[in-house]
Amino acid sequence: MILAARGNVVELMAAQIQKLPPSTQEILQLAACISNKFDVKTLSIVSEKSLPETALCLWGA
Repeated sequence: MILAARGNVVELMAAQIQKLPPSTQEILQLAACISNKFDVKTLSIVSEKSLPETALCLWGA
């Protein structure tokens, strides 16, 4: 029962992420590669985007 619930949560999260704009999906993929905790400055460096652009990509998430 618990495993089925976890699967449903994963499916729900994946469906929600797929609804996000491509730029947000890309920035989330990079963030996931960094760790489960990250700062916008590091993410902006990795993504080669400005801080405001990186923050804007994250805003919808």
